[in-house]
Amino acid sequence: MRPSGVIATTFTKKAATELRERVRAHLLKQGNFRLATGMGQARIGTVNSICGQLISRFAFEAGISTDQQVLEEVQAGVILGKAIDAVLDGAGMRGLQNTARCLGLEEEWRDSSHSHRTAQRNRHSLHGASSWRCGADHG
Repeated sequence: MRPSGVIATTFTKKAATELRERVRAHLLKQGNFRLATGMGQARIGTVNSICGQLISRFAFEAGISTDQQVLEEVQAGVILGKAIDAVLDGAGMRGLQNTARCLGLEEEWRDSSHSHRTAQRNRHSLHGASSWRCGADHG
């Protein structure tokens, strides 16, 4: 095993640091000093940091810019709302909102993932008739 071939993701920096140290401690306990020392080359970090490293490393092959950034939640919600507005018509929007309601995400949909303008325009459809219902009794 090559430490540079290891990829492990966590959700927090603290968890990533703990994971790296636990792996290193386990390798040292087994007497594998070479691997323990090489763990600095492993890609162990948060999902955002690991994905950022991979995007940066393979940007040319993917045909994208190496200049990437993680969006803040509010900014991502605004951009998502604009993208949804641009591609969904009324029926599609109602279907998406109904799905959010069925998944128990109605509040999150309105509050963070959807632009204010679209939420206002389509608020009535969340409680109105829809083309399908939640659960096994589709129809």
